Amino acid sequence: DALASTTSREEIRIRGRLRGRDGGWLWVESSISPYVDSDGTVSSQVVMARNISDQVLAEQSAQRALDDLAYRSSHDMLTGLRNRDQLISDLDRRLASRSAGTLVAVLFVDVDRFKEVNDGISHAAGDSVLVDLARRLQATVRPGDIVGRLGGDEFAIVIGDLRSAVEAGRTAERLRETIASRRFNTDESQVHCTVSIGIAVSNRTSTAQSLLSEADAALYKAKGGGRDRWEVADDAMRAEAVR
Repeated sequence: DALASTTSREEIRIRGRLRGRDGGWLWVESSISPYVDSDGTVSSQVVMARNISDQVLAEQSAQRALDDLAYRSSHDMLTGLRNRDQLISDLDRRLASRSAGTLVAVLFVDVDRFKEVNDGISHAAGDSVLVDLARRLQATVRPGDIVGRLGGDEFAIVIGDLRSAVEAGRTAERLRETIASRRFNTDESQVHCTVSIGIAVSNRTSTAQSLLSEADAALYKAKGGGRDRWEVADDAMRAEAVR
């Protein structure tokens, strides 16, 4: 297109790829300048091209390094889920952007007796369970829900656009059944794991940290109640979490 613009009186600079004689691709930067006759008309163009392949490859390498650094700063390297800091940041945004009349819930998920897998079998088996668990959590929630790993065997799920805590409870039960219904395959053996889940539902004054604290308190009650179950935070748990 630029070459066809023979009436242009301004220099044009473009960057693109050209195929070389050996069949490979070269990155070139071209400048297209008009040649103006004595009567003021543009009769032709002068095109100069420079091979910038090394420069482009260096730029691409630097960009990949920056992208990798950004990914590592916001994601858990074992499971590929959001890490704690990124999950809290996303939860803050979800709370700030929620529609009137809707709720945001946090589900705090913890693997029951995970130490028996990690120490009793091997750390590699424990990692395998965590990776599979992350996949199951993502496959069970809705596309817009946020799944993150807080650390160790602790995960959190952010669910938005809820009308009541009942909907969060249904999701928790679906997650519990999904985890308990099928064994986890490791290199050494098959492992049966269950999870306990604590649920916190937003109110007018909720923050990301308060919801995580309330969900953690509900999780503690679910663990104390026998594991492989879920609990919803109530006013007593909120008071205990604050205390």
